Amino acid sequence: MLDKVQIIQEDEYFYPYHYGIKRESRLGRFYFSFVDPLKSIIEKSNTKKYLDVWCWDARLINLLDKTKISPNKIFWIDYSKRAISFAKILNPEIIFFSCNLSDLKESKFDLITNVNVFEHISPSERDSFLKSIYDDLSNDWLFYMVIPTHYLYKPRKHYQHFNQKAISLILRRNWFDIKSIQQLHSYIFDVIQNFFFNRFWNINFLERIFTKIFFKYFSKNTKYWQLLLITCKKHA
Repeated sequence: MLDKVQIIQEDEYFYPYHYGIKRESRLGRFYFSFVDPLKSIIEKSNTKKYLDVWCWDARLINLLDKTKISPNKIFWIDYSKRAISFAKILNPEIIFFSCNLSDLKESKFDLITNVNVFEHISPSERDSFLKSIYDDLSNDWLFYMVIPTHYLYKPRKHYQHFNQKAISLILRRNWFDIKSIQQLHSYIFDVIQNFFFNRFWNINFLERIFTKIFFKYFSKNTKYWQLLLITCKKHA
């Protein structure tokens, strides 16, 4: 059963909106700031069995180079039946499940991702959610998560945004060691683009230029980051 925050997200799935995101747009710059590094990680992982937890409409898997990772080794799960229905139609070669993580029959994955999901989980459910991931992750393999920080506006469909200290404490409490943290998408860039793209004027011909500037200077390892890409490993 969906809670009140998850219902807000569910209502947005009247169509698979991630597939319409253009890279050279404000939303595209945000979306691909975390999709690009994740795509690279997954394709280079040499995983034998990969799981994405709460996969939305599976746009990320759609973007993967299938010559670098075998589709029959990929498993995706989401609580949203509507999102999964779109995912199955658009990616028929991938195995999808519409259920809670604790009900998943498969287990022991070499790579698990959780992308912009943790903010949708009630604080009372976080520990049990991470425990399920811990139980499903093979020893000596990695878990990646993307989370929003307090520099990003928090919509009603999110319970909380996090700083590095807060998320580090949560992960360590649940027996995950943090191997690395990438800081993605500078808030400074949003301030700059707000001047050029707003309700008074929208200078569309600058989109391509802004996209090049963003990915060269503002997409990662910069100040006032809006997203964190965290690499975790089970505590030895």
